[in-house]
Amino acid sequence: MTKIVIIDDEFIARSLLTNMLKEYFPEDYTIVGSCSSVKDGVKAIQDFDADLVFLDIQMPEEFGFELFKYFSKINFEVIFVTAYSQYAIQAIQCSALDYLLKPIDTDLFRKAIHKFLENRPKKIPQEEQMKVLLEHLENERNTNNHRRMAFPTCNGVECVHTKNIIYCESDGNYTTIQMTNENNILVSKPLKTVEELLPEALFKRVHKSFLIKMDAVKRYNKMDKLVELTDNFTIPVAHRKEAEFLKELFGKD
Repeated sequence: MTKIVIIDDEFIARSLLTNMLKEYFPEDYTIVGSCSSVKDGVKAIQDFDADLVFLDIQMPEEFGFELFKYFSKINFEVIFVTAYSQYAIQAIQCSALDYLLKPIDTDLFRKAIHKFLENRPKKIPQEEQMKVLLEHLENERNTNNHRRMAFPTCNGVECVHTKNIIYCESDGNYTTIQMTNENNILVSKPLKTVEELLPEALFKRVHKSFLIKMDAVKRYNKMDKLVELTDNFTIPVAHRKEAEFLKELFGKD
């Protein structure tokens, strides 16, 4: 049986989640805690060894993110529920964690539950994802710096540092991320989504199928419209992207 804790300072929000769980959760479960504060939520998680936590971000006494400082090891899954700022949402996305926007959409709620149930047997630890999340929140003002990110893969989640990415290549609904030392990762997201998550000042789309890290550029062959990157990778530059690419590369019109 799945043990669930709901943490939200609004009684109506907790009641709504309770009712949605009754209607859409396909397995046996029990709500072991319906809490109005982080402090009460921590106690419920510890007392009942919760499996799943629905966590509001913006609460009067402590922000939802403060929950994690009370745990040296995270043995539960988290689904954030928020109407909070775009940056917090981006930080959650960059950590490959789940969130629901208020007011909660029924279909997205069901998808989040399905993902939790699908991943539970794999026992994928969330510690690294939580660390990535907190790093993003701590560096809110430095959104264009290199940082660690978490990407969903077919086998779980892969945490990487953006400084080790050379380029990203579209593969249908997936993206291949080419890392240094000839390692690569197949990410379960399309290139457009990966592009939106990576720091805009550091990565540029040079082709419909390729996104490159600008400081990995070694040289550009203007005649053949090919850019050579670190580790001798060669990527085509689309004609319509060339002017923008050169402006970014040389800092001039």
